[in-house]
Amino acid sequence: MRTILNRHVRSVATGICGVVLLASLCVAQEAPKGETESDRIGREGLYRAVSAMLITEAEMIKDTEARDSVVPAGQAEEIGRIEQLMYSGLDDVLDEEFERAIPKLEAVIEADPTLLSVWSTLGWTYWGVDRKDDAIVLWQRLLALDSDNPVPHMLLGNAYVGTEQLKKGEMHLKRSIELDPTLVEPRLVLSSVYRWSGRHQASIKLLRELLAESPDRLDIQNELALSLYFNGDYDEALPLLQQGVRADPDNRQLVTAHARCLLHTGNITEAEIRAKRLLDEDKVDMDLLLLLADAPPLQEYSRAGRAVSRGDCVEYQGSYHQA
Repeated sequence: MRTILNRHVRSVATGICGVVLLASLCVAQEAPKGETESDRIGREGLYRAVSAMLITEAEMIKDTEARDSVVPAGQAEEIGRIEQLMYSGLDDVLDEEFERAIPKLEAVIEADPTLLSVWSTLGWTYWGVDRKDDAIVLWQRLLALDSDNPVPHMLLGNAYVGTEQLKKGEMHLKRSIELDPTLVEPRLVLSSVYRWSGRHQASIKLLRELLAESPDRLDIQNELALSLYFNGDYDEALPLLQQGVRADPDNRQLVTAHARCLLHTGNITEAEIRAKRLLDEDKVDMDLLLLLADAPPLQEYSRAGRAVSRGDCVEYQGSYHQA
């Protein structure tokens, strides 16, 4: 069964299947309400990994007529039946009929367990209907078929991160990277695990490498900005956060980090304005409330520091005097 990861999704020569598959996954990409940070990283990591894999596989199949010419008639009919069932299931995913899609994709795997893309899509569909445990069990089965392939490790790594099993997630992500150091997605998710566990330098190092390889990936730049921010590298983080906020003004994590970074770099008035604007949307955001609590004393310290540097004989709050 180790040939499972050497075969690809059967597609028409135009690669239409790949486009349909990507669109299908996009449907389930909208963030659920109340999603935690690990939920988001796991979900987005799975989305990127699965969609990229499906497009790559669809593009690799170019000559279905040549295939059909060498397949015995009876086998060709069975292959055609499986293909039809697979496409029907993927159409259901596109129509957000996830429950209807699941038994079809399950039947495809039982009939032909060598279709890697169906394993990944079925797991993603489970994820979309909050059957995360079923997705993990499915990908554990896939891993058992070929434990030395990076793809099952990558899928499981993302899944464990998305269910806050970070140690297991880290183990599988690292194994995926060992097996294929060129993979981007497991390294990107691993950088988040490093950040959450306080290993900011390791996160920054990994993200710098990824950004050097893919300088146009805004998602990588945003993750680097956050890791720099949490490491206290505010001056370097600020311009990256500004770019990220301009590109994605609805990303509350980035916007909040940007506001706090403004505070830490002395842009106190702008930080207050941005925080108050965000609090109009969510009046119980503790990070922003703390930011506003920190701003007035920092404003006073900043003024005092400038006065002392000029040599003025002033006093602020009984704390600053001319030497």
